[in-house]
Amino acid sequence: MGNKMKKLICALLASAMLVGSVGVVGFADEDTNAETVVTTSAEATEKPADAEATEAPAGAEATEAPAVTEAPVATVAPTTSGSSYDNDSYYDKALSLCSALGIITGYEDGSVKPDSKVTRAEMASIVLRMLDLTSTSTYQNGFTDVTSSHWAADQIQTALEANIISGMGDGTFVPDGEVTYAQVCVMLVNAMNYQDDAEYYGGYPNGYIKVAGMSDLEITKNAPGAADVASDRGVVIKMVYNALLGQYKEINGYENGAPTYKANGTLAKAKFDVIDKKGVLTATSKTSVSSTDVQDGQIEIVSDEDDEAKLFDCDLTGLEDYLAQKITYYYKENSGLTPKVLAVTYDASKTTTFKADADDIQTVEGFDTDEGKFKIDGVSKKKNCAGASIVYNGKIISKSQLAELGESINDLLLPEKGNIRLVDSDKDDVFDVVFVDSYETMVVSSATDERIVGKVADDDNFGDTKALTIKLDDSEDRTISVTKAGNEIRLRNLKKNDVATIRRSLDDTVVDVVVTGESFTGSASGISKKVDKSYATINGTKYDVANVAVGDLVSGTQSTFYTDMFGRIAYIESAGGSVLQSGEKYGWIMNGYDAEDGSGYIIEMMTQDGKSAEYKLGSSVDYWAPTATAATTLSSKEEAKSTISALVSANSFMKLSSDANVAIRLVKYKVNSSGNITRLYCAVNAKTVSDDKALRINPTNLKSTAVVSGLVGGYKIGDGIVEMSVPKTAADMKNADNYKVGTVNSGSYVVRENGSSRDFVVGQFENTNVPTILINFTSSADALAAVKDIDTAANNPTMVVNEIETGVDDDDNTVYTINGYFNGAEVSLTTTKNAVLGKLNNKGKNNGIIADQGGSKFYSTTDIWNAQSGAKLTDYLSEGDYILYDGGDRIVLVLDADDVYKQVYEGKTVADALPFGAYNQFIARNMMVYGAVLSSDLDDEAKVEIDASALNTLQFDSSKLMDTIEINIKTGKASIDTDGSEISDLEPYDSETKTGDYAIARFCDKGALQEIVIYRFVN
Repeated sequence: MGNKMKKLICALLASAMLVGSVGVVGFADEDTNAETVVTTSAEATEKPADAEATEAPAGAEATEAPAVTEAPVATVAPTTSGSSYDNDSYYDKALSLCSALGIITGYEDGSVKPDSKVTRAEMASIVLRMLDLTSTSTYQNGFTDVTSSHWAADQIQTALEANIISGMGDGTFVPDGEVTYAQVCVMLVNAMNYQDDAEYYGGYPNGYIKVAGMSDLEITKNAPGAADVASDRGVVIKMVYNALLGQYKEINGYENGAPTYKANGTLAKAKFDVIDKKGVLTATSKTSVSSTDVQDGQIEIVSDEDDEAKLFDCDLTGLEDYLAQKITYYYKENSGLTPKVLAVTYDASKTTTFKADADDIQTVEGFDTDEGKFKIDGVSKKKNCAGASIVYNGKIISKSQLAELGESINDLLLPEKGNIRLVDSDKDDVFDVVFVDSYETMVVSSATDERIVGKVADDDNFGDTKALTIKLDDSEDRTISVTKAGNEIRLRNLKKNDVATIRRSLDDTVVDVVVTGESFTGSASGISKKVDKSYATINGTKYDVANVAVGDLVSGTQSTFYTDMFGRIAYIESAGGSVLQSGEKYGWIMNGYDAEDGSGYIIEMMTQDGKSAEYKLGSSVDYWAPTATAATTLSSKEEAKSTISALVSANSFMKLSSDANVAIRLVKYKVNSSGNITRLYCAVNAKTVSDDKALRINPTNLKSTAVVSGLVGGYKIGDGIVEMSVPKTAADMKNADNYKVGTVNSGSYVVRENGSSRDFVVGQFENTNVPTILINFTSSADALAAVKDIDTAANNPTMVVNEIETGVDDDDNTVYTINGYFNGAEVSLTTTKNAVLGKLNNKGKNNGIIADQGGSKFYSTTDIWNAQSGAKLTDYLSEGDYILYDGGDRIVLVLDADDVYKQVYEGKTVADALPFGAYNQFIARNMMVYGAVLSSDLDDEAKVEIDASALNTLQFDSSKLMDTIEINIKTGKASIDTDGSEISDLEPYDSETKTGDYAIARFCDKGALQEIVIYRFVN
């Protein structure tokens, strides 16, 4: 690297230090490439003509060569994974440019297969694209072995007319034969118009190979081969790349029948107006080491040619790793506008880099005195970073920031989670640039486009959390990236209790937020709590636990665990304690029978993990009978079999209080290393047995038991405790399909008015009235669900339907996956073989949406579809419909988009559809309000006024996004606006133009607003 260039980069870095701009990396010297050694074999008896490489898949036909486009196919070469071209930087460089120009487009699966061979027909097509010959001639039967039906027939004819190929000398072309190295040289030399030179040096093959390697062309540079050996696709790509950079001789005319030529620069320049240069990348739209204001879709490069910084348009992504490093860039001028870079390559041969995870950093010292060093686990010598520039979470730390941090800079560079990357640009064993990626984990409380609020670990009080607000208003230019489950979303679409892994610069102008959305259920054991080193074993797997979750980590508690970007447990959904002892699990006895081989008695169990399992009895079983007040020992297999087989066959378990035919077959059990049961405690009546070692269940059916002071039947039922949904009859209990195991959503059971409609019992109590397990008794797996069983007081999930996919379950039953949106977030629901769809109306009590029969309350609906009818769900449900659901069984069509159009635009009354109005005003059951939007306001609180009787202005959380359906007033077609609406987006309905917004709002729990859905009429 020249001194002038190095001084310029130093100046840029110094400027960046002063203004606090982003990103610094090391830089490498120019590529150095050894001369290619070419071996040749004896001259062939026939003079082959040409071939093609990475294009048409075998068996495919193409009527014409693909058109060249400027859009790059890939920023860098695709991963070849196990290929001999892995880590071949010259191949990467070649593929980058060839892909950008559309010369190499690869296979349908995105692969290039560089180790595979190339046919002669493929090579002909590649050379045509290299010459930008996108128009082809009609095949004229020029070769005896090529028919007009061959996929490359027209390309072969065009190449023949352009004197690129001439065939095998016997009238054949052998289009599907593998192209040899010499034949590649022939076609490329011919394409560059150097045939006369090749013939002068002896013709085929050695003359062509010699000319291909000469300085004007250098086609064989870094691409060796033997004349009569088939060439790899990777070698062909490198040779085509070399040809693009070779000096192209354009035919200028003819004298005495011989062509005359004129120099026209490189082939890339002559055919594509592409210029290649070397320089240093100094800025992208995300990161910069200069003070230049770089817009989206632009980069800045300092050219080696004149050491001047210049802006380019660029669609390539992922270039931040190349910042301040030597690159080769290929660009096109753009008719007086900003030139456009098509491809960028980088050679790190002269740069030393080192990367370490945060967990491997032992000490950080000296950065406050400009004598920084890292001590890395397993590395004997400290990494010397004296005088290094520091880029923290995407932005360079300025001198003023460094002075303000003082000694604390050393702590800052030792992240809890993340990594460091060190760059030595001149290989003097002193690293010039330090990149630090430091992540913190937050459990989100709320989010808008201007802030994110949540709880993080309290570093001063291990096990505690503290509130943190990150303000992201528009007072500063900010770069914010938010992804959830791999999809880019808006900041405001983050939800309460999302686990966010956050990387942010010191001034919060560069912020990256990642939510994996991953979770699992189980109970923790083997817990260890230490700062930054906590862990627990769940379902047999050891997990690290983030500091923010340590305070909620409890042994033996059935919970839902949510993980951060690093797979650490970061949020534990609240669950009551558990009185399971070490090694114990919950189970439900499905059946019992003798093993076919006579080896013992088998108990078939539905486990707390939701799986059906078979266990044999051990030689000694610690046993607690359903009617006993203490445990006893069954001291032999014979005694165990006799006792337990009698229990199962007679169904002598404790019974549900409301129905003596419903057995409570819940047990807690333990198995030995051989998988045999050594402990079996049946459920006993909690009213008569007080021993905490027992499995204490209250057999009282809590159906229709209303909440009093937050308690159901005197018990506090919380989210996250174990929920086993089991069938009611002994016959149905034998079928594993009839079970569902998960965690409780308390809203389904804690119901203020008249209680839940479900049959359920609770048990395994903590502090006398806090159950840790709930048994929900259900119908057979083959019975249709009942929409009437939906709890009308609970906060049931809802969705605006976007699309419906059809599939089958494991038993070949047709099921449907309904995809849609809830408050801006993508959600989905898969139906079951029992699913029922009901349409909501206002034929309930007092013309409301809730019906009342004998004290049982349910949504007033008309069933319109069920999964066993043979009808298609898509005939009843479509894009823009608004549904409420309870699992995949029970679905309520609240609003049909077609009905909304008829009601609003056509002014019709639609039978069995919900009319405009307010329903069940401020009672314990769900309330809904449906009408035109009259006005909206965002003052201290967000307010929306809806034209509905008996209702004043609504107030709601302004961070909530309103799902929005646009209805075209001319066609009636409904479509989802995936951006949704904020309060500032609302458009009061105009009755004259019949455009604007209608809204439906849903409330539960005596007036708590859950969501507003907007139907927007547009012209």
